[in-house]
Order: sequence, then C-alpha cells, then structure tokens
Amino acid sequence: MSNEKEIPQTSRMLLKAGLWMATLNALIVNLISYHYLAVTAPTEGIGETCYLYSFSVTHFFFISLLPFLVVFLPLALLCTKHAKKACMVGGSIAYGVFLVFILLDSYIYFLYRFHFNSTVTEQLLGPGAGQVFELSTAMWIAAFVIISLLFLFQILLFKIGYKLAEKIQLKKQMALALTLIGIYATCQIVHAVAAAKDVRTITRSDRYFPLCKPLNINSQLVAMGIEAPLKYQLELRHHQYNYPKQAIKGNGGGKNIVMIVLDSWTYNSMDSTNCPNIYQFSKKCSQFSHHYSGGNCTRNGVFSMFYGLPGTYWYDFMEQNISPVLVDELIKDNYDIRIYPSASMQNPAFDKNALCKVPEQCGATEGSKAWERDRNLARNFIAGIKDNKSKKPIFSLLFFDSLHSMILPDSSEYKAPFQPTWEAPLYLEVNNSTEPTPFLNLYKNMLYYLDGYFAEVIKALEDEKMMENTIVIVTGDHGQEFNENNKNFWGHNGDFSPEQVQVPLLYYAADREPVNYSHWSSHFDLAATLMQEALGVTNAVGDYTVGRSLFDTTKRDYMVCDGYNGIGITEENGNITDLFYDGEYQITDRHLNQLTDQPLNRERVKQVLNTIESFYKQ
Repeated sequence: MSNEKEIPQTSRMLLKAGLWMATLNALIVNLISYHYLAVTAPTEGIGETCYLYSFSVTHFFFISLLPFLVVFLPLALLCTKHAKKACMVGGSIAYGVFLVFILLDSYIYFLYRFHFNSTVTEQLLGPGAGQVFELSTAMWIAAFVIISLLFLFQILLFKIGYKLAEKIQLKKQMALALTLIGIYATCQIVHAVAAAKDVRTITRSDRYFPLCKPLNINSQLVAMGIEAPLKYQLELRHHQYNYPKQAIKGNGGGKNIVMIVLDSWTYNSMDSTNCPNIYQFSKKCSQFSHHYSGGNCTRNGVFSMFYGLPGTYWYDFMEQNISPVLVDELIKDNYDIRIYPSASMQNPAFDKNALCKVPEQCGATEGSKAWERDRNLARNFIAGIKDNKSKKPIFSLLFFDSLHSMILPDSSEYKAPFQPTWEAPLYLEVNNSTEPTPFLNLYKNMLYYLDGYFAEVIKALEDEKMMENTIVIVTGDHGQEFNENNKNFWGHNGDFSPEQVQVPLLYYAADREPVNYSHWSSHFDLAATLMQEALGVTNAVGDYTVGRSLFDTTKRDYMVCDGYNGIGITEENGNITDLFYDGEYQITDRHLNQLTDQPLNRERVKQVLNTIESFYKQ
C-alpha cells in the first residue's frame, strides 16, 4: 500500500501546508539572519563569502523545520476532528514562539556576540530580572506590539501555506528540499576540510548563528594518525577545590574598607568634566591607569574582586557555597559588613557565593529605577555610618547601577548637562553607522549624576572623622563600549577590548602617598591587597588568589579576563586571544580586527589554563 493511501487526504494536505508554512518562516528567518551577519567580521574572498551565505540560508531553512516536526506534524497526523483549526492554531503558536526566540537571540547576539543560553535564562527569569534588563516604557510597548503581530502574522502564513499546498505539487517541494540538502551537505564537507586545515576564515562563522554545530572530524583524523588541530580542553564544573591552599594567618584587621563600584564604568570616562568630584578625590589616591577587571560582565567582574579568581569558578563555588577567604577573614576579624546594592545581587546569585555569608543583605535598594535606587543607596550608607554606635571596623560595598541602566532621572530631579542626549538606551536602533554622541552623552550624564552622590559619601566619611583609618577603593565591575572599534559593539559582555574590560581604579589610604601607577593591574589583585593592607594576612598571595598586590610593579606578560562566552588573553602588543568555552578560538588585534593568519600560541594557552585550574584538587 502506498504512503498516499496510508495517510488520509486531509492529513496529506495539512502536511503540505505545514511544509509551506515552514518554508515561508524560513524565508523570514533568513531575513532576520542578516542581523547576525551585520555584526560579524567581513569575509576575505569570494570562496568564503559563498560558503557563509550558502551555509546561512540552508542552516536557517533546516532549523525552521523544528516547529513543524515538534508541533505541526503530530497535530496533522493525530487530530481527527477540527484538524485544520488545530494545525492553524498550534502551528501559529509554535512558529510565533520560534520567531520570538530568533528575534530575541539575534538581539542578544547583536549586543553581546553570544546566543540564548542558560545564563541569559537565569537573568531573564531570576530575582530582580527587571533590574538586570532595565528597559524604558517605550521598549516594553514595542516588544508587546511586535510579539502580538507575530502571532497574528503566523495565522496569515498558515492560510497562505494552505493555498500553496492546494496549487503546487508535492514533487516541487521535494525538489526544493533536495536542492537545499545538497547545498547544506556541501557546506558541511567544506567546513570539515577547513577545520582540519585550521582555515579560520571558514570556521570562525561557527559562532554566528544559533543552534549551529557544523561538521568537525579532527578528533577522528587524529585517532587515525592524521595530523589535525584539536580543541583545547577546559572543564568548568564539578571540581573539588584546594581553596585556600594553606590556612590563612594574620595579625587581624582594624582599618575600615569602603568599596565604591560603579557598574559599567569605563577607563576613558574618568576626568574632570564627566566626574569632577571623583577626579578631585583621585588626586589623594593611588591611581592605576592600566587596570583590568577580571571579566567583561558584572558576574565575573565582581567575582574576581572578592575571590581574586576567574569567573570560571562561579558555578562550583555557588553550588558548594564556597565563601571568599576575604569575607571569611572580615568575619573572623569582627568586621561590621554592610552591603548596599542598587540592583539585586541575587541575580547574578552573589548571595550564593561571594556574599553567601551575608545573603540577607543582597536585596535591591528601594526604588523603581536605578537612579532612584542609587540616590537611596548613598543616603542609606550615610545614615548607617552616622548612626553606627559599634566600635567594630566596617566593610561596606556600595554598588551603583545608573551607568548600567542609563535611564535619565526625571527632569525635576536632575538637569542633564551633556547635550544632545537620549533619555534611555535605544539598543534596537543602533548599528555600525549610528552617531554615538547622544548615547555617549547619556552615559556621561549618568556618570555626572552619580558623581554628586559620590561627593556626599566622601563628605560623610570626612565628617565622621573616618578617613584616617579607612581604605577607599573606587572602580567599575567592567567597562562599556560605544562602538569605538567600529565593530558594532554597544555595551559590554561581548568582547575583551579595553573599552569593555579596562576600568578606573582609585585606592585611597591615609598612610599611602598618592602615586600614579602605569603597570598592569587587575581585579584579581584586590583581594590580595586588602588581605595584606587591611587585614594583616601574612600568607603568600598564591595561597588564595591568582593575583598579586596592586603595589607589586613586577612586569606582567599578559592579562586574563573572562565572561559568559569564554576567556580573553591580552598580550603586550594588544592582541587578544578569545578562548571560547566550546574549545574554539579567535585572535584579534586591539581594535578587534580578526587576525586569521595568526597561529594560536598553545604554550600561552597552557600557561593560562594551568593558572585558572591552580586551585583544583588534583
């Protein structure tokens, strides 16, 4: 019996309609795919261009079959009543969700150069998600309208698909499918050869698209005795740790510690115009002009500050509730620990690792917008030190968020000095040709706004006669990029350029003369410095951190940062090696131009990985 007799006529028609609906959606997804291609490096020849666009078209055609296979196909075969209506509604919902996923993924990729993943899901659904992704009202309205129109549009596509199914024979659909399969198979073979020969003008496109895993047979070739480059190995989870390596010994603390962190504070914005009060204070401080965060995102940047370790330890330390030795020593030395977060520090979940000993202090400050929370944060800190009757030394973290959200305060509260300016980030509108001035002015306006509250905090410390016995650290958790490198990066979390990972660092202590340091320093050094300078710890710093004292000017050959996407190694010449967590890599110059002919320095990679893994139990 033929397949046509086995499948009822209605089901056959619905399956044909579903395939046409998948094809129409594939065309739409291919249009969206240019959002991915618009922010990637250009191809270097006609061969690479042909591969890239051939692979792109066929890849998105095939992933567009997923809603058909998962939802439409079962409905068409199993529904006996109202099958057409069930397929129309079910298919429209499935493809509506699919397009929302693609649009959201393309937006994430546009901003950060990685795809929808578990970390994004955690931040979207976790505590304080509205503070992590603080959007203007206009953007929320635009998102609601777009999603509603997508679902209505899918009903129209189903009806068009049904009409096409009635008019076009199945064999023509099969001819189209076989053509696409042939092109896709050819692309897979080309990629396998390119991977074996390490042709990065081809293999670098692996990261451009979602749900993308092109053919790579290098491990099989090596097993057969054929030389081929293998991926480096980096296991990020399920380790046991030797942290600290030795019991911590010291003379006890006594100095107050106040850490003032401005989320997204980039190194090139610290001057007398953008933040005059911070600038004046800097003249009393040790300044570190080549200071790097430990990460290009809040999670990894703050983690590196407290632990002096890379963010690759994040999940294990969170799951095992491993506290930083810095916090352990503060508690042992009877410090009064006060955390003042603007946005919730439960997302990312610092309440489960860096601050797991004081989780009750990780909630957001009162206020619906970041500028309100930051105002209240400063006032809460000032009230706290004025009302403090305890004789304990204090450790306070003030974590301001206005530079991250960049939503201007109400005009009645604040007159923005830098014009012209946006009132909120217009991420949906920026592209590589966008004039950055109004966006950059928005950033400067928020920095100037925070600068006023910084002045109030320092004045309160002075009024309470605390500055003689207080270490004040002023820095950012990471930087912020405004397309300075003409690669369409707007924000952070997307690369390891200086704009995203280099931050200001001011270190004030009454017993240290103000000095401008130009050597490389890192957030990995903060824990070591505080343990020595404030807590009197006598251990070798290697017992608890991969960093060193900020005041150790010994030459460094490279700097390491990490993020959600991978690890970045910056060399003396400015070149940056990105080691992605899936074992792939890319090399760029300081301005993010890809160096596809530059070989991977595997000795350096081994050195970095050995350092990162130095607290694993063997």
